[in-house]
Amino acid sequence: MVVFKPPENRSVPSFCVIIVLLIVITGFSIVEFRLITKAMTEYEHSLQQAALSKAQIFTHDIASFAEGAARKLERGDSPTGAVLQEIAGRDARITAVYLVDTDGRLIDSTTDGVDFPIAHSPAFTRALVGETLVTGGEDLKVRVGTPVRKTATQLQGVLLIDFKAGEFFWELTQLFAGEDFQVALLDGGHHPVVWPFDPEKAKGFSAWQSSFRDDLPYRVDTASIKHSSWQICFFQKDNPFEAYRVIILMGLLFVLCFCVYEFALYKFMVNLWYSSINAYFEDINFAVFNHLKEGVVICNQAGKIVFANEAAHKFFADQKSTLKDLEFQEIFGPVPDIVHGESRKTIFKSSGQLLELVCSPIFKEGKLLGSLVVITLNHDQEKIGGNILAKLVEVDRSGLVVVDKNHEIMLANMLANYYLGSLEKGRHISEVDSRLATAIIDNVGSRSLNRVALDLNEVTCEIAAVYDDGGRYVATLVFLRAVEDNNFAEG
Repeated sequence: MVVFKPPENRSVPSFCVIIVLLIVITGFSIVEFRLITKAMTEYEHSLQQAALSKAQIFTHDIASFAEGAARKLERGDSPTGAVLQEIAGRDARITAVYLVDTDGRLIDSTTDGVDFPIAHSPAFTRALVGETLVTGGEDLKVRVGTPVRKTATQLQGVLLIDFKAGEFFWELTQLFAGEDFQVALLDGGHHPVVWPFDPEKAKGFSAWQSSFRDDLPYRVDTASIKHSSWQICFFQKDNPFEAYRVIILMGLLFVLCFCVYEFALYKFMVNLWYSSINAYFEDINFAVFNHLKEGVVICNQAGKIVFANEAAHKFFADQKSTLKDLEFQEIFGPVPDIVHGESRKTIFKSSGQLLELVCSPIFKEGKLLGSLVVITLNHDQEKIGGNILAKLVEVDRSGLVVVDKNHEIMLANMLANYYLGSLEKGRHISEVDSRLATAIIDNVGSRSLNRVALDLNEVTCEIAAVYDDGGRYVATLVFLRAVEDNNFAEG
């Protein structure tokens, strides 16, 4: 036989606190990770901009120098050879200056017997279309070519200037020689000019690939340098931060989803299991509670009513036709001890009547299952009414006896004891006077004040029946008074 066990006792507020904390932590983590990622990205971008700016300043300086020299040649103020020598003397980095025609033939230069393939030089070919270009660098020298014009639309030739660039390349290498960030300079996308790694690993490397692996994996970003055929490559060491961020966030979200799932499942199981009263007790006929005049309500751990007897339904007949499956606080308001397993006695007002609630926890095998609530009418007002009645009997100047529905003496003042003898509380009225006892019995149902003939000298006796709000007989008042003071109503 399969035995199903009820869900374990868990604190719903604790679940809620954990879920809220996880939501807050996850939210803060997302914001923090975004801020850290933004800061890291901005730092990487600043390094790239610094390296790119340094390279562009170098190419811009020598390109501007070459264009200024070409303007001097165009003016023709001095012989060509003298102008070329003057140009070479302006900058200590210059190793040679050449002036060639549009077919690539040498017109003049600062060196003798130089033979080089002008027609295949990118600086020459780009100058023919009117552009100034810096190129080369593999032998620590760069060449800049710029057009020399006869007119605005006609070329006279091309000015080529060779510069030593070893110092610039060394500075570029030293400034960005960290393990996390390094810089390479390539000519034409494939020929390394500045290379921070093993030269063998430059073979086959392209400026347009997105990753590179030396001893460590690197991400590669590339930018072109103005006025040159160079590409500058930024090698950024792969940072596992992004992977860690994803793992941590996924872990937090998983825990959050798991807690929400557990909470929802727990609530579902509680409602499913404790929706039946048989989850609490076995082999008990709960119909017996319907014979009690007190209301009996059983609530599960979640505060839902799983059983209510007929008396409990009568107390709240004008509010709900059935109490089962309702939340306890929907009827009685918030009573935290119902859920927390503490005994408590409280007063509750419903439909103009005061009810007394006695709440007691239900435990099974050491686990809190819910609460048992017993509902009765509050008798405090009745006690107050009884005290008032006793005082009225005591101070009344007539002999007054109160006989309950069982014909036993409830109250009697001193004058009544004088007329009828000893009237102890609880004594049957027939033991005092049989004729009075018969008259009281016969008077039940009467709504008037009736006289009774007793063997008492100069004392008249009147009796009146008392009924409750439902018309049920509850007591009889017996009035005894001396004849000379007789002011009773006639029977």
